Amino acid sequence: MDSYYSFAQRAMKEREFYQAEWALRRMLASSNNLDRVKLDLSLSLLGQGKYLDARDLLQDVLSKNPPPEVQKNIGSVMKKVDEELKPHRISGNLAMGVNYDTNGNSSPATGQVTIVNTSIPLDPTAREQEDFNLFTAATVNHTYRTDTGDRSKTIRWKTDLVGYLAKQDKLDRLDLTMMSARTGPEVTWLNSGVRAGLYVGYTMIGLDGNDYLRSPKGEFIVDVPMSGFTTATFATAVEDRKYINAPTVTIYDERSGTAWQQSFALRHVLTDTWAIDGSVFFRHEDAKMTYYENDQYGTSVGATHLFDPSLVFNTRLGYKYYDYKGADLLISTNQRADTEVTAGATLAKSITISGYETKPTAVIGYLYRNMDSNIQNYEYENHRFSTSLNVPF
Repeated sequence: MDSYYSFAQRAMKEREFYQAEWALRRMLASSNNLDRVKLDLSLSLLGQGKYLDARDLLQDVLSKNPPPEVQKNIGSVMKKVDEELKPHRISGNLAMGVNYDTNGNSSPATGQVTIVNTSIPLDPTAREQEDFNLFTAATVNHTYRTDTGDRSKTIRWKTDLVGYLAKQDKLDRLDLTMMSARTGPEVTWLNSGVRAGLYVGYTMIGLDGNDYLRSPKGEFIVDVPMSGFTTATFATAVEDRKYINAPTVTIYDERSGTAWQQSFALRHVLTDTWAIDGSVFFRHEDAKMTYYENDQYGTSVGATHLFDPSLVFNTRLGYKYYDYKGADLLISTNQRADTEVTAGATLAKSITISGYETKPTAVIGYLYRNMDSNIQNYEYENHRFSTSLNVPF
């Protein structure tokens, strides 16, 4: 019995909840009156999302009138279980913030553009300009469970709504609005932890008060636990991108076409305070004009550190290569090829307010972006500094 219990405790520490469940159930098979083991087993079941089985164990221990402190702890856990088993759950977040860009209009670093293989200096008003923008974003998430009595899997229908508005200080033509919706079923098989979701979505983007992009999207995502600390994610998506010309711009729609993307990511928890992740992806974009068609290859790595439960730091490094399929002869006879390097860091601090259960989060961040190209028109770099306040509801 001691060996089983030691094994279960070690498995719980290593987030191997399935192994912990096996050892604790072996103990209960020998003696079904071990209430402490039942409480530990309920925690291992919660780690797997087996809320119905966990609730049965908690109610069994509670029926035996344990000490008041134990009853209080069980009550706290039961509250979480009941919340998870609600058929409908609604949550959301409201964010407001300020971004500062050193090159807000993504102007070429050379101060010139190429037209018919000839370099032409940019007008001073079109060269690199720093700018601020004020933004607000709102998200609303709804989850509907149809399986509250199923002990082997969960079936959720998830719907996410996102709205975003950014107003530039000087570069009014870059004022941005976005509305996005995504919905679809998500299934989790509790005995393995595998989760799969199939979603459809629609995104609308406006630029400078005009329609800019309309894009329906289909997406399939699978999360596979490799161990208690490592999860692999496979995703594939297809988009139908329709760009819309502005009153003074007649070439946006030349980018319209289907896009297809596949990605693979790994997340690994190193310690109680450190986690790392990495991903690779491939994306193909069709377009009306061949010189906008491209293949993209990318990778990114990140690390997250938890200083304490209210203070989180994240840093990330990314690389992307763009391979375009034709030359735009009005610009250059070269077939365009770009590389993009990004590096950033974010610090988030949650704020406890007496009398309120929700905790607002203050965020500061920095993002460096460098675009390198064999055509100078598309070469630029930008430093973005951002601050925001996020209020969950």
